[in-house]
Amino acid sequence: MEKKNKITKELMGASSVPLILSILALGETYGFAIIEKVEELSEGKLRWKEGSIYPVLKRLSAKKMIIPKWVVDEDRPRKYY
Repeated sequence: MEKKNKITKELMGASSVPLILSILALGETYGFAIIEKVEELSEGKLRWKEGSIYPVLKRLSAKKMIIPKWVVDEDRPRKYY
């Protein structure tokens, strides 16, 4: 049986920090936009659920690796990193 190019949970977890930091190195953005960028860059092979990225962002923030700030964008507050 041939395996398709399936990305495992372990690989997704291990790659989340470098991917997030690489995207943020390009400029400030918010959580959902990071999810969209990862999907775009991986050509749809890597799809994060919204709930999976925020704990990682929180850990990175606690370690002072990123600094969040609230911005009201289009009358909607968003946390930018």
